[in-house]
Amino acid sequence: MKLRTVMIMLLSLLYADIVYLILNPQIYEYYVDYYFFNNRVFSRGDERAFANKNPQKSINFFTAYQFNKEQPEIMTLGFGNPKSDGCWSHGNLAKIAFALPQTNADTSVTLRVSAYVNTKNKKITVVPIINNKEYAAWDFQNGKNDQKTTLLIPQKLVPPDKKIEIAFKIKGYKSPQELGYGNDKNKLGIFISEIAFAPKFKS
Repeated sequence: MKLRTVMIMLLSLLYADIVYLILNPQIYEYYVDYYFFNNRVFSRGDERAFANKNPQKSINFFTAYQFNKEQPEIMTLGFGNPKSDGCWSHGNLAKIAFALPQTNADTSVTLRVSAYVNTKNKKITVVPIINNKEYAAWDFQNGKNDQKTTLLIPQKLVPPDKKIEIAFKIKGYKSPQELGYGNDKNKLGIFISEIAFAPKFKS
């Protein structure tokens, strides 16, 4: 009798978990990507900590920030260690965050970015999301890789604390090991070398 009761309880819990995952596909996607396929390199706890943390100081307009080192104005999540000329994203999701200075203007964000495309991995698609607002996708193809891309942040989207978070949802990422280019298991997506900010006043 006790065993039957325990089995019923376990099945009920399992059923509740399955229903929860069906009703919350983002949670399901996270568990599959993070725990089973290593497509995501940071946990939900890391993501919450990132969301609750603020940059050490605000960015400066008309300044180009190099991604070959850590910058106190720019926080990153889902990126590897900086290289001499920039930094690779790892997995299917990467984020940056920064705080804007006081301004009444919209803000343009210009990134010099490329992707891990080559003869064996011919296309990568990236969807930028700024403070939960999805922007048009970027397509990177072999032979048409390096881009200088500008995103516009309307003043009305800037929260009171001025913190802006840009998430990059990436499809087509691969590791060099998967493609037979060595032993690096990191699943590379985009490579950011520079980011710059400028106010954009309405004419």
